[in-house]
Amino acid sequence: MRGEIDAVDALDSITVLKVDETLITEDAVFRKAIVLPEEIENLSSVQEVQINIEHISTAVKNYSVKAENIEAYNLPENKEFSAAVTSIKVAVRVDKNSQYYSTLSENDIRLAIDFSQITEYEGRYNLEASVTLKTPVENGKAYVLGSYYVPVSIYEKTAD
Repeated sequence: MRGEIDAVDALDSITVLKVDETLITEDAVFRKAIVLPEEIENLSSVQEVQINIEHISTAVKNYSVKAENIEAYNLPENKEFSAAVTSIKVAVRVDKNSQYYSTLSENDIRLAIDFSQITEYEGRYNLEASVTLKTPVENGKAYVLGSYYVPVSIYEKTAD
């Protein structure tokens, strides 16, 4: 690298790829260009890096979470909802060597819908659900994979 001393001294890392491992369900290989700040010149012949992501000693386990357990946020008090499905299949990557591999169950998974993502509170929608693990999990030992959408109907709350 070549550049002004202050610019080179200020460079303590180079980010080539930010990875959200919850979106990577299989092993993967990425090739990314090395991008330096404008005031620094790359004198090396190395212009890109290869990033290999390999899931070691993990497994993807699928859980069926009952739609009746979906938590609702920001739904007006005079409204209620029902899901058009009875359950949602949730994929969780679990470390095979951790206790979670044998103990994690669908009861440990929390599904929540924030209804503030819509403006009309009547009709049918396909809404994004927040899916998390209820119990604290040691870093990286288990995490939910992917994004989830739930088909719902919203209607006036009936008198009890």
